[in-house]
Amino acid sequence: MPYSCQGGLALFCSPTGSVLEVIRDETGLMDHLGSQPLLSRIIYKDDRRKLLNFLLRVRSYGSAFDWEIAVRCQEQAVPFYFAGVVHEEKILVVASHSQDGVYSLYEELMLINNEQVNQLRHVLKEKAERLYDTGDEEDGLWSDLTQMNNELINLQRELAKKNAALEAANTRINELLRTDPLTGVANRRHVEDFLGQAVARSERHGVPLCVVMCDLDRFKAVNDTYGHAVGDQALQGFASVLLENCRTEDLVGRFGGEEFLLVLQDTTLEAGGCLADRMRQKVATAVLVAEGVQQTASFGVAAYRAGEGSESVIQRADKAMYAAKNKGRDRVVLENETQPDSSLSPCAEERGKGA
Repeated sequence: MPYSCQGGLALFCSPTGSVLEVIRDETGLMDHLGSQPLLSRIIYKDDRRKLLNFLLRVRSYGSAFDWEIAVRCQEQAVPFYFAGVVHEEKILVVASHSQDGVYSLYEELMLINNEQVNQLRHVLKEKAERLYDTGDEEDGLWSDLTQMNNELINLQRELAKKNAALEAANTRINELLRTDPLTGVANRRHVEDFLGQAVARSERHGVPLCVVMCDLDRFKAVNDTYGHAVGDQALQGFASVLLENCRTEDLVGRFGGEEFLLVLQDTTLEAGGCLADRMRQKVATAVLVAEGVQQTASFGVAAYRAGEGSESVIQRADKAMYAAKNKGRDRVVLENETQPDSSLSPCAEERGKGA
């Protein structure tokens, strides 16, 4: 089979990467493994360490996803999406040149399992019809029919187990595709998809929609002073504060680096500012870096305007956040605010009441 970089690949391998069973190969890559069925042999040499790290994460966490591992296709390095899930003692690996390909391949695997049962059912039906037409003249049909019925029952049981495992794997892979691996909040792709749906809902029902862009102040200094491990810890703590103060219908996502984006449904600009200010206070009192070290954050808030695209409201929230930094950091700025004092406390009255 010739190489193809447009198809998908599904296989079972050992925890060390030995190929045990090829379920689907639309790429032709597995035909060129030769006498050494190692998954690493189809990987571009510079990315073989990434493959080993990917398999290690699958073994450690039960599942993992890698955005880009280059396969060797006609001596060219072609980026593939790799998803892996532990299945009994093996690892189910699905790879494709696109994320959508990973999804569709899982669906096809379930269809393949169902087709096995459907084929046996068809043969069983033909045997039963033949037996009905001939009566007792062919005694062998009775034993054949009984045997095939038992096979069908066993196959259906195996099918149910396989489909349950595949559905669980598909659910987990779907979560991995939508989640930032460091902080556990939504990744940028999921945030953008969710915001697009929220915009459509706002247009359809005329309900308010608010977006908040925020990030940790002087975060580079945290990494330079305490190291990247502490920086990662600070990002995780920041994400936790944001999540704890949002509703289930809202979304918190990591937009890039230390920047996070909040999508607040059914929320006006003023209400979004109040929520952002409450989060700002929580961040300032939380221990994100080390005991005795205060870490602050800046927030920019923008409201969706009917007829505009989602990118526009993100840009305005981003601009407001940088205005907060320019005004001294550790504050909330609503879009189009120009007075420095007004940005210090968008909810002064509410805070005076203990909110």
